[in-house]
Amino acid sequence: MSTLYLNRPNWLGSEVGIVQKTITLDTTFATYVTENGRKIVKSGTFVNDAVIGKGLLWNDIDITEEKKEASLMIRGSYVDANLPATVTAEATNLAARGLYAFVEGTTTRPSFGSPDMTAHATVTVTVAKGDLTWTSNTYAIAYEVSDVNKAVIAVTTATGYTVATVATYNVRVLADNIHYTHSDYVTATVTTLA
Repeated sequence: MSTLYLNRPNWLGSEVGIVQKTITLDTTFATYVTENGRKIVKSGTFVNDAVIGKGLLWNDIDITEEKKEASLMIRGSYVDANLPATVTAEATNLAARGLYAFVEGTTTRPSFGSPDMTAHATVTVTVAKGDLTWTSNTYAIAYEVSDVNKAVIAVTTATGYTVATVATYNVRVLADNIHYTHSDYVTATVTTLA
């Protein structure tokens, strides 16, 4: 299942004349934001790379753990004011390639997604030797168990997980990002396994 990130300004000028190409974004791609502990390259990010090409990233891409394929819009129109960062300095070069800045009038476009989504409530985590258990959440898609640095260890629909190492862990409720957003992390420290 691909993760849907919402609340992005609608930067697409028009759907007419769009041309996209498939690219690969490496985990070292420099232009990202950190959201919920994840490295997200936002939709509309300007990509200017000799190997990848030049254009605007079509969707949000999570590059936290591995490189990912993505779509790069190389022809079409965009609303510069709605991009994550302006490309005004590149507008002439982009226009020569077929990417045109669209000047928006008084129309206000809705954002992708809803700004009024509520985050899931955090769960209560109990530690008993090597077992983490937590309260259930009715609208949870799943639960995520991660290490102290928030690197994902497991995603499960169960309300418990057995760890193999004495350490500090994080647990959170995963949401569909359509009706709710993910909960905050809850920290749990395992001090003994047996």
